[in-house]
Amino acid sequence: RLYHPDYGKIYPPFAIKIAQECGFEKELEYEIWKVALKDFTEILPIVSENFTISINTSVACLLNEKFVEKICQLTDMCQLKYDKIIVEVTEEMRCVVDESAKQKLSQIKNLGFKLSVDDFTAGNTSMKTLQTGTFCEAKLDGSLINDISTQSTKNIISSIVNLSKSMNLRLVAEYVQTEEERRILESLGVNIYQGWLFSKAIPIEELRSYLTLKSIKPNKI
Repeated sequence: RLYHPDYGKIYPPFAIKIAQECGFEKELEYEIWKVALKDFTEILPIVSENFTISINTSVACLLNEKFVEKICQLTDMCQLKYDKIIVEVTEEMRCVVDESAKQKLSQIKNLGFKLSVDDFTAGNTSMKTLQTGTFCEAKLDGSLINDISTQSTKNIISSIVNLSKSMNLRLVAEYVQTEEERRILESLGVNIYQGWLFSKAIPIEELRSYLTLKSIKPNKI
């Protein structure tokens, strides 16, 4: 989330598009990693021991030859354990399942980092991504949550729940905005949620206060 002193809040996809067009997408992502890991160390004292943090990473950055070296340096600099960090791969990764991508994902996993695939559906490209065998988590595509009242969508989510169990994958529902959505998801077997029902995106200062005042001990953010 970016805030410009003159223009106010900047729509995230717009900021990313500018970075891509100007050729500094990777530099922006490394800066985000640096800030995220620094913030992570600051809130460790007020969260559970099982706490992990997810950091979104684009395919362009992931496949860069310097990426693994860079995230290892940043993690070591913050004196953090690799298994506390989840590399959350954006939906573009579903279309990139060649040998080079598989090797990069395996390298990241073997170092101890965890991997999550974002916007997972029951589609063919999503399945190919999971077949790499490197992911520990899948996040349900937000469009499924938006249509969760329909029986066909419930059937799709149920099939994904069964698939995730068979592959020992943690399943996370994104964009959960109402208690009714959460209740339906729970009835379908999904019990990890993310969305405005719990909190909007907030700065680290507000997060610290929120966790402290609520005496919440979350495992993941």
